[in-house]
Amino acid sequence: MIDILIITISYLVPWYLGWVVVSLLDKHDNLAYLYKLAVSFLIGIGLMTTIIFIYTWTGGNLVGRTLLPMMITPIILLEIIHFKFKSEFSFKKCYKEVKKIKEIIKWKKLNLILLTLLVIYVLSQSVLGAYQIIHNPTYDFDAWNNWNLRPKVIYTQHQLPMNKPNEFFLGGGIKSYPLNDPLLKVWQASLLTKWNENVINLYSLVFYIALIFLFYQSLPKIFSRTIKLISTYLLASLPFLVLHSRIAYADLEITSFIFLAYSALFMYLQTRDKPYLYISAFGLAFSIWTKNEGFALVLPSLIIFMIFLVISKQLRFKTSIKYLLTSLFIVSPWLLFRWLYDLDVLSGDSSSFNMIFQVSEFTRWFSLLLFRSHFSFLLIALFIIMILKIKDIYHSQSLQKMTFAFLLLFALYNFVFMFTDKSQSLNAMIRANMQIIPIAVLLLISYINKFFAQNR
Repeated sequence: MIDILIITISYLVPWYLGWVVVSLLDKHDNLAYLYKLAVSFLIGIGLMTTIIFIYTWTGGNLVGRTLLPMMITPIILLEIIHFKFKSEFSFKKCYKEVKKIKEIIKWKKLNLILLTLLVIYVLSQSVLGAYQIIHNPTYDFDAWNNWNLRPKVIYTQHQLPMNKPNEFFLGGGIKSYPLNDPLLKVWQASLLTKWNENVINLYSLVFYIALIFLFYQSLPKIFSRTIKLISTYLLASLPFLVLHSRIAYADLEITSFIFLAYSALFMYLQTRDKPYLYISAFGLAFSIWTKNEGFALVLPSLIIFMIFLVISKQLRFKTSIKYLLTSLFIVSPWLLFRWLYDLDVLSGDSSSFNMIFQVSEFTRWFSLLLFRSHFSFLLIALFIIMILKIKDIYHSQSLQKMTFAFLLLFALYNFVFMFTDKSQSLNAMIRANMQIIPIAVLLLISYINKFFAQNR
C-alpha cells in the first residue's frame, strides 16, 4: 500500500511541474481548466525526465531519493515566477475550479447516463489491468527490448552507462531508443528506494487514463456532450488500446504525445491562441524523446504539414519556424546526445534499409490493417466517409487541414512497411499504427459531427 502511495506521488510531482509551465504559457487564462490539467500531466512527465537525463548525463548520481529535491527545486522557482505574473498561487485557483465539478449534476439525463457508463468502463478496465500488471512478470524478449531492462540497469548502477561498445550502454537493449520511458521508471524506483517492477509498470495504465482524459478535453466546443462522450468511449474501448494499457511498452506514451501535438495544433489553427501552439510544440518534442518514430516519422510529417500551411497562406512562415525551433529546443539535450554518440534514427540499431515493393507484402499489409487489426472498423469507416465526402472536406478549411495532416502521418507511418525491407516486421505494423489512432478517432467524429449530426 505504501508503494502505491509513493507511485501516486511520483506522478503528482511532474503533474504539478507541468501545471506551472502551462499556467505560465496561458498568461490570459484562455485555456479551459480541465484541459490544462490534462496537458499538464504529459508536459510535466516529459520535462521531468529531460531534467533527470541532463542531471545523469552530467554525472549526477541516482542514489535513494536524491531526485525528489532536485525536481522540487525547479517547481519552486517556476511557481515564484508564476506568482509574480499571475498574482495568486495555482493551488488557490485549483480549489476554486474543482468546486465547479458539481455542475455536472445539471447535465441532461442522457449525458449523465453516458458519463456514468464511460466512467464505469474505464474504472473496470483499470482494475482488471492493474491486477494483470501486478501479477504478470515481464517476458525476456520485452525486457531486453528497452522497457524494463534499461531502467533497472540505470537504477541499480546509480548512473547512466555511457560506454557505447558495452552491451549495457544506456541500460542495455536497443541503443538508439530514447530515454523518456526508462527515466520515468528510474524516477519511480528512486522514490521507492527499490526496484518494484510490477508496481512501476502500472504506468501503462496511467497513460491509458491520461490519454482518455486528454482526448475528451481536446474535443472542440462545437461538439455536443453526447458526441464527446460517445467518441471518448469509442477510443477507450478499442481492444488494442486496452491491451497496451496492460503491458510495459512505451507505445501509449508516444501515442499520448503525438495526439497532444496534433490536437493542440488543430486548436491553434482554429482559435489562434498561442498557448495551443506551444503545447503542441511540447507534444512534438516529447514524442521525439519517447520513441524513434517521433524523430523519424512525426517530425518530418509535421514539417511537410507546416510547408503546406505556409504555401496555402493558412500559417505565417515566422510562426511555423518558431514552432519547430521551440520543439527542437525542448528536446535538444537528447538530439545533441544522439548526434555526439552517433545513434540511429529508426527503430533497431540500424537506420539502413532497402527500397523494395512486393505485391504479396502489400496485400498482407492491406489485410492486416483494414480487416484483421483491432481497429479495422474505425479506419474503414474513416476512409469511406473521406471518399464519399471528398468535395465537402475540400471546401471545409478545418476538415481539409485535419484530413491532410492525418493522411500525411498515415502515409509516412506505413511507407516503411510497404516500400522497404522493413516489411518483414509487419507484426509491429499494427502497434505502430496504434500511435495515430486517436487522431483518426478525432477526425472520424469531426466528419460525423459535420456531415451527419448537424443535419438531423
